[in-house]
Amino acid sequence: MVFIGTLTRYQLQILLSDHVDSMQPTEIVIAFLLLLLGGWAGLAFYARQQDFGFGPTSSGDKVFRCVECDYVYTDDEDVERSLCPECGRMNSPVQF
Repeated sequence: MVFIGTLTRYQLQILLSDHVDSMQPTEIVIAFLLLLLGGWAGLAFYARQQDFGFGPTSSGDKVFRCVECDYVYTDDEDVERSLCPECGRMNSPVQF
């Protein structure tokens, strides 16, 4: 067994030139595609962990139904009673 510390620079270049080959174009394309696929998989995993929901989110508004004209409307979540925009009557929120 030869230790690398005892080799000259020329001997080391000869030794390494036999083992280091340039990559073929197909190997470069495959490596790029695998790297790209791995990046997409990592991004998908990260998005799933962060729960990036693409669905609708609740606005928090309360739903009201007028007892006089049966008009259904929404108002802010901090409002306990709201005026109907159609007839002006005060209404309580609908409980689902």
